[in-house]
Order: sequence, then C-alpha cells, then structure tokens
Amino acid sequence: MDKSHQQNLRLNQNDKYISPIEIPTLLVFFSGMFIWMGSFFLRLIYSVPSFITIPISILGVYFLFHVAHDSTHGSISRYGFINDYIGSICFI
Repeated sequence: MDKSHQQNLRLNQNDKYISPIEIPTLLVFFSGMFIWMGSFFLRLIYSVPSFITIPISILGVYFLFHVAHDSTHGSISRYGFINDYIGSICFI
C-alpha cells in the first residue's frame, strides 16, 4: 500500500481500518426499521393486539439501539455525515 493511499484511510482509536460503509450494520438497521415499522402496521391496520405488537416493537428497537450505538462511535462509515444521519434516524 503506498503512502498516499494510507493517508486517505480513516483509522479509529484502535488503528483499525473503517470501510466506506459497513454493510452488516446497514442490514441490521434496515431489519430493525422493518420490524419496528411492521409492528405499527400490524397494530394500526390489522388491529393485532398490543400484547403481540409491543414485543415485536421492542425487538426492532433493540436492533436499532445497536446501530445507533455504533453510529455514535463513528464505526458505521468513514464519512461522519453518514454516521450522523443513520444515528439520528435510529434515535427518532
């Protein structure tokens, strides 16, 4: 790896390479959003009882918390604005 390429890499506190975007974290993000929004859809459209939809919603929020936690540490992407946007969506 040449010097110019090394300078373009953003390193975290442990000197570990951060990719442009972490695909597994994005999959967890979209899964959490799907589960969380799906629980609202089930409750509002199909009138599924709350004792069923609340645990489903909790599971979605659990997924989203991990993504939000990663975004606060800047480990989702090497670009700060992506971490900020994803973290903001998770905390809404």
